[in-house]
Amino acid sequence: MLRSLVLILVGAVALSAADDRKESGDASSVSIFDGVFTEAQAERGKTAYEAQCATCHGLDLTSDSGAPNLVMPAFRFGWHRRTIAQKLEKIRTTMPQGFPESMSDQEYLDVIAYILHFNKYPAGDRELDADQKELLERIVIEPLP
Repeated sequence: MLRSLVLILVGAVALSAADDRKESGDASSVSIFDGVFTEAQAERGKTAYEAQCATCHGLDLTSDSGAPNLVMPAFRFGWHRRTIAQKLEKIRTTMPQGFPESMSDQEYLDVIAYILHFNKYPAGDRELDADQKELLERIVIEPLP
């Protein structure tokens, strides 16, 4: 009887903690499939991509110049299981080739949003925000179902 009561209490505490994380917007509960960027952000990213990235990576995100393709299946190897923060750091410090860190972090995130959108990740009602570093570290780019 006492053991059953203890198990019930432990279960209730665990469920309560899970509910608290959801209600508080705990970043660990954020999924790439929750729509972590907006359509408008992806559109801004498209504009920046066309101006800064398309010369090497192609307008259709497919390169014929030796730069990595940014669409499936190549996309999977460079992006899956990485966080948004990891991709931001990699792109910011290496792109555009010869001119790294030539855009703001927000512009780089807009480009990331465009690349995700182009690869069929869902848009939502919030934007990737350069001021939310901890959140960006917790959003993992998972393979599409």
